[in-house]
Amino acid sequence: MKVVVFGCQVIGLQMNLYAMDVRTPGIYRFGIVDKVSLPASAKELPTYEAVHVILRSLEHRLSDLTDYCTALKIKRSKLRRKRDYMYQEDSLAFSNNTPNSSPKNKLPNIKS
Repeated sequence: MKVVVFGCQVIGLQMNLYAMDVRTPGIYRFGIVDKVSLPASAKELPTYEAVHVILRSLEHRLSDLTDYCTALKIKRSKLRRKRDYMYQEDSLAFSNNTPNSSPKNKLPNIKS
C-alpha cells in the first residue's frame, strides 16, 4: 500500500504545496510539489486567470500528445510482432532443406 500525505504552507501571499510518501518502512520521500503566489490585488486577477487558461490548454495538449505517442508505440509493437512472425514463417518454410534434399545448383563447366 502506498501512502501519500500532502501539506500546505502559507506565508503571506506565497503558498507552498508539499508531498511525502513512504517507499519502504523507515524510508520517506519529502519534497515541494508546487509554489503559488496569490494575487495582491483585484487588478491582478485577470492576469492570473489568463495564465491559468493557458496552462490548462497546455495540459490538455500534453495529454493528447501522450495518448498519440502511446497509440504509436502500440501500433509499432504490433507491426514488429507481425513482421517477426512473418520472418519466422519464412525461415521455417526454407529450413527443411537437409544436405541430401537441398536443390543442387551446379555451375556449368566452362572450357577455355
